[in-house]
Amino acid sequence: MALCVVLARLAYPSQWLGLQHIFRKSVGWLLAVWTDTILYISRTHGELLGWHPQLVYERLATYAEGSYFASGIEGI
Repeated sequence: MALCVVLARLAYPSQWLGLQHIFRKSVGWLLAVWTDTILYISRTHGELLGWHPQLVYERLATYAEGSYFASGIEGI
């Protein structure tokens, strides 16, 4: 359930009240689970959470331009 709370929080970053209804738990409980789970993930897998060296800002800008082009939205 802890991983579900984290994934839901990442999908809906400002929706604690909505998550409260989904999980039927208090906001305090959700915050505690969120914090503990994020700390656990960062402590046990921190070496995997770094920035990938191939993701330079120029490449990210190219990806963003391609996304806008593919979606038909004009201008960045």
